Amino acid sequence: MEAIEELALKPCTSSLYLRPFRLCYRQNGTGKFWDFMRTHDSVSILIFNTSRQCFVVVKQFRPAVYMCEVERHHPQVFQHQDKENFSRVEDPLPAVVGVTYELCAGIVDKPDLSLEEIACGEVLEECGYRVPVTDLRRITSYRMIKPAWWAQCATPAAVKDRVCVVLSAGRIFSCGEVWSWCDRL
Repeated sequence: MEAIEELALKPCTSSLYLRPFRLCYRQNGTGKFWDFMRTHDSVSILIFNTSRQCFVVVKQFRPAVYMCEVERHHPQVFQHQDKENFSRVEDPLPAVVGVTYELCAGIVDKPDLSLEEIACGEVLEECGYRVPVTDLRRITSYRMIKPAWWAQCATPAAVKDRVCVVLSAGRIFSCGEVWSWCDRL
C-alpha cells in the first residue's frame, strides 16, 4: 500500500460529497434538533467470479477509517481543533490501518445514467470487468441512517476471468487509488 505522509487537518468549508444540516422540530411539545449530513446516493455490486469460484472485493485506503484509527491511538489530534486552529498530524500511523475490503461501489453522480449503468461503470473502473447492464439484477434498495444518510442500490454480477479488460497483476490503478482483489473470503 502506498505511503501516507504530510497529513494535516483542515477545515472543510464546502464539499462536493457532504452537506451538513440541522433539523429543528418539536416532538410532544419539546423543542429538539438533530444534526446530519446529506451525501450522494450510491450503488454497490456483489461480484462473483465464476472462473475462480470466489467473490471479488475492493481493497482501498479510506481516509475516514484511517483518521478514526489515528484518533483512537492519538486522541489529542482532534482536541482543541476549531476552524482557526488546525494542524499537521504528527507521528502518523501506517496506511494499512485505513485499508478496507468492501463491495465494489460508487456514488450516483451521473443523472443521465441508470443505476445499473452506473454500477457497470464502477465494476469496470474498480475491478476491470466489462459487465453488460443486462447481466445485472437489482437485489435491494435501502437507506442507511447514520450521522449521514443516503440511498444505496445493491446489485449482483457474475464475471469470468475472460471479461476482465484492465486487470494487471491483480491490481487496478485508477483515480490515484489502488484496488486489488481477494481470491477467497
